[in-house]
Amino acid sequence: MEIFWRLLLAHMLGDFTLQTNRIAVWKRESVWGMLAHSSIFLIAGYVFTWNYLNDTWFSFRSVELHGWECIVIITVLHFLEDQWRVYSIQKFGMPDNLALFLWDQFIHISLIYVFSPVHVSVFLNPWPIIGVLAIMATHFMAILVFYIEMDAKKGNGALHKVRKHWTMAVRLVLMAMCLLPGISWFLVLPVAGFTGYFFQYKKQNYGLIDTVLGNGIAVVCGITTRLLLKW
Repeated sequence: MEIFWRLLLAHMLGDFTLQTNRIAVWKRESVWGMLAHSSIFLIAGYVFTWNYLNDTWFSFRSVELHGWECIVIITVLHFLEDQWRVYSIQKFGMPDNLALFLWDQFIHISLIYVFSPVHVSVFLNPWPIIGVLAIMATHFMAILVFYIEMDAKKGNGALHKVRKHWTMAVRLVLMAMCLLPGISWFLVLPVAGFTGYFFQYKKQNYGLIDTVLGNGIAVVCGITTRLLLKW
C-alpha cells in the first residue's frame, strides 16, 4: 500500500497544489494544457516511486505490468477522465458542481488503487500519508468548500485568491499545532475555535461551512499526523 500512498500524493500535488489558476484555465481551453496537467502526475509519480518502477505492480492472469508501465496507464486514463469532464461541461452543459468534482476524484483515486501493489506495508513510511493529509487540509479543502458553497448558492462562482491563501495558511498552522509536544497540543482546539469564529466568520465573513468544516478537517489531519509520527 505504500506505493498507493506515494501515487496518491503525486495525484494530490498535480490536481491541487501544483494546479495553478493558469493551468486550470489552460487545460479547459487546450488539449496541450490537459497534457501539461497530466504530466505533473507522471513526473511526480516516477519521482516518488523511483525505487519500485521495475517491480511488478499489476498482475491479472497472463498480464503483468511493471511500475513504470502502470504510471503511464494511470496518466493516460487521468488525461481521458479530465478531458471527458471538460468536454461534458462545455458541450453538454453538465454542471461543474460538487457531485462532478467528487466523482472525478473518485475515478482518479480508484485507478491509482487498481494499479498499485498491495504487498508493501502501509506504515513502512508515513511521509507520503502525511503529505496527503497536508494537502487535504489546505488545497483540497479550499476547492471542496468552494463547490459546497457554490451548490448552496452562497458563493459567487469564483475562488478568491486572498481567501484561499488565508484559509490554507490558517489550516496549515492548526495542523502543525497538533504536533506540539506533551499535552500542549490541546491548545489547537481553542485556537481553532477563536480563529475560525472571530477572524474568519466575523471579520472576513467566510461562512460557517468554511470555518467549521475547513478548520475541523485541518485538526483531524493534524491529529492523524501526530498518531502516524507516534508522538
